[in-house]
Amino acid sequence: MPTDIATRALVVTLKAPSGGAKTTAEISALTGLAVRTINSIYARAIHRGFEPNETPLRLINEWLEDAPRSGRPTKRTEETKDLIIAKVSRDRYGREKSAADIAGELSLVGIDISKSTVTSLLKEAGYRKTKPTRKPGLTTKMRKERLEWCLAHQDWTLEDWKAVIWSDETSVILLHRRGGYRIWRKAEERVTRSCIRERWKGSSEFMFWAAFSYDKKGPCHCWRPETAKEKKEAEAALTAINEALEPVMKTQWEITNGIRRLGLRNLPGKKPDWKWNKETGKLIKKHFPDIPLGTIKTTLRREAQRGADNISLPRSGAPRKLTEEQRDQIYDTVTTDPHITTRDLLDSVDNAIKLRSLRYLLREMNKRKWMQKKRVALTPLQARKRLDWAIRYQGIDWRRVKWSDEYMVRRGQGVRPIWTFLSPREALRVQDVSEARRQGAVRQMFWAAFGHGSRMPLVPLVGNVNAIGIYDLYSVILPWFLQPGDIFMHDNASVHTARVVKALLEELQVQLMIWPPYSPDLNPIENLWALMKAEIYRLHPELTHAEDTVATQHALVLAAMEAWDNLEERVLKNLCDTMPNRITAIITAEGWYTKY
Repeated sequence: MPTDIATRALVVTLKAPSGGAKTTAEISALTGLAVRTINSIYARAIHRGFEPNETPLRLINEWLEDAPRSGRPTKRTEETKDLIIAKVSRDRYGREKSAADIAGELSLVGIDISKSTVTSLLKEAGYRKTKPTRKPGLTTKMRKERLEWCLAHQDWTLEDWKAVIWSDETSVILLHRRGGYRIWRKAEERVTRSCIRERWKGSSEFMFWAAFSYDKKGPCHCWRPETAKEKKEAEAALTAINEALEPVMKTQWEITNGIRRLGLRNLPGKKPDWKWNKETGKLIKKHFPDIPLGTIKTTLRREAQRGADNISLPRSGAPRKLTEEQRDQIYDTVTTDPHITTRDLLDSVDNAIKLRSLRYLLREMNKRKWMQKKRVALTPLQARKRLDWAIRYQGIDWRRVKWSDEYMVRRGQGVRPIWTFLSPREALRVQDVSEARRQGAVRQMFWAAFGHGSRMPLVPLVGNVNAIGIYDLYSVILPWFLQPGDIFMHDNASVHTARVVKALLEELQVQLMIWPPYSPDLNPIENLWALMKAEIYRLHPELTHAEDTVATQHALVLAAMEAWDNLEERVLKNLCDTMPNRITAIITAEGWYTKY
């Protein structure tokens, strides 16, 4: 541990003849410093100009301070640090820049700095790369109303708030749990059935209303889906209300419009006692030049201590709090119930173990908390069909297959999460919050196809997708897109299995691939849809929060077509080359879930 400058001054003063004139041993007893350290401090001060016989004694900092260390000059200057922080905290676009981008911008102004240095400087300043905080978007009017509401209620006492009844509505979907939750599993268990969260099609959705206050839980109400008769009755009642309301609203409008028109708005070392020679491992060092000297010495010493049994020496430290039976109990619990929370698992063990110790133990067991994977729900029959399909096609040339699919692109859907540099207290600054807005009503259905080294342009579909539309599309595209020996793939949607479509494929002599049910993980085009959506908002970020207009619909179509064409050919080929691995994964899982 370094000695502070005040202690060094004390040592020099006590040892000087004109000062304390004490011996080194006496000074060591007074200060607790080693004899070697005391001699080093005193010799350094004399070498730099200290006069021990001078009266009065005179000491300056330069005689006592450490000498400057050798090495290249540091790049971590205060000016550079301030410049980096200024770039990051300027606005939301600065927050979203990566460390590599910031290092690149600094190189343009003559500051040669690496990405890792930028990252470490930001961490020293308290910044971390985190997901942005998501909050509902607020307009100027909304902010004003929120502020006025808070000002009006800031003087309310706790008793006043206890009298408030809070109510709200929410949408509830059967067989669906909102938000992500984590499970206990090993890294290789990601597609084990008990670690899969199944997605069921055709789930029922209903609206739920409830209310509560400080000491009471109010009633609740569920709205069941409307029948056709109830819809007609509601429309009739709404029409009657509107007829009665229209004259009143018209009169208010006329009055407001009239007022508006009037404009009334308002240190030497000790001698070595051990030498480096052949007896201490020098020969080993020659044979293994990459092994550190300290490691060789430690290994030879420990080998002599272990003896013939070669057993590791007992480690120091506190004894383990958990018995082997309790450790086995914990392992069995997280294996049987992977959804159990850490707190519940801690409560199930009859031992005063800390939460942190439990987490370390689970890591030793190779059990970590993972986000549960979501997959389309499969029945045993569907899993068997997937296995049969994999066995049937496991030996084919996958570069001959042309993959196709339809996909709905909705404005605002598929935007990748943005990571920003933030310190904890800046998480809710206005410019650092990502506004969580509802997905827009503007949407467009597209059809696309690709193979190894080929792709079709993205085709926007007009109106509802039906068998006639697919017939017209296939009759124009397939004759020139498919080459002799190609295998065409489409899924089992009703528009693909219609008689007119089957007849067209037979007429065109298309070699069709039999497709298993509920198998989006086997179609590599599914990976392209996610890449395409992310590319849309990278090329056109303005579409993220665009208004739901006809112009936005047209811009979304053009952006999707541009994003599709912008996907690298290398990505398409790599996806096709993953098919042998997908087949192997299906066979290994006996038709059940895979990582794809």
